[in-house]
Amino acid sequence: MKKLITPLKTNWRNFVTSGTKPASSTSECNRHDANSTEGQSSNNNESFKVNPNRFDNQASSSGGLKSPSGLSKSTPKALKAFQNFKSKQRIHSDEIEELYDTSSHTYTDNVSIEDFKDSVHYSRINLKPAQSTGLDLKSLRNRRLGVELSRIISKIAEDYSGAHTEGSDFWDGNRLATRKISKESILKCKMSKEKQSVIIMLDSSPSCDEQATFYSVLAAEASKFGDVELYDAPNARIVHKYNQKTGSFEKFLTKKDVINNVHRWSLIKNRTIIFFGDNDGVHIVKENSNNNKIYYISPEREYRVRKYVPKHLYKNIIVLPNVRTIKDFMKVCKKLR
Repeated sequence: MKKLITPLKTNWRNFVTSGTKPASSTSECNRHDANSTEGQSSNNNESFKVNPNRFDNQASSSGGLKSPSGLSKSTPKALKAFQNFKSKQRIHSDEIEELYDTSSHTYTDNVSIEDFKDSVHYSRINLKPAQSTGLDLKSLRNRRLGVELSRIISKIAEDYSGAHTEGSDFWDGNRLATRKISKESILKCKMSKEKQSVIIMLDSSPSCDEQATFYSVLAAEASKFGDVELYDAPNARIVHKYNQKTGSFEKFLTKKDVINNVHRWSLIKNRTIIFFGDNDGVHIVKENSNNNKIYYISPEREYRVRKYVPKHLYKNIIVLPNVRTIKDFMKVCKKLR
């Protein structure tokens, strides 16, 4: 039986250093292994040697091993690529600053860029609003406004959400219609909808000067919600975007974006938008009403707003006129179901 078994190779166990001899085994088992493998180890008598100085001077200050030289030092190609990236990033930021700079305004042949620069000039928003401290009657009133605003935002986000997904919140009309053919159970003919964030745009142009305090309070309250995208939009042209991480409005559009009319909502499709502003931006609202659901909250009187919004757009544009103060907005929130 033992003759049919291939003996194990045990010469790998004989670790030695350059200054020592291999230790001799004293057990009978090791003698038996050595005798059994004598024929096979004759061609490979040398033992595996370990260099004792292999790990010298490689311990890091934290007690571990030093990383290989290829990882600790940057190659010339990597340094050059990083420098190119930094230069491109600087060019990109310089382009944005030049686009937003209205002090040295030079007119161009591009209508979109001129329209955007005029909107930047009209913007009167504070890019880094200071957070209020303490507790007073005004802050309590603002807290009530925040509660009403959160209720409206959550309702709108639930009623007009994104793409259909698997779930059991709503009946799926298409699956119900084809159920007679597919023989699908009626309990499986349901779906859910993705909950999308709501877009809030605030008009900061000089024509809305009387509503500046009201809009600033709205911005402060809306910035506390995670499911809201907040934009500074003088005359309904998007100029600045609110960044929740930094707590400030940022310049984010480039010349390419402006030429493609991003500031006129060209990239906003199938979204729910709450726009606070007067009739100066009603044309932008009308242009984007076919692809979006828009709540147009205006300080103008109702007949003035209806004059610019035709009846066939009432389905996609919900007009809420005469909203000039926080008190007016609270009344509108109660009526909105």
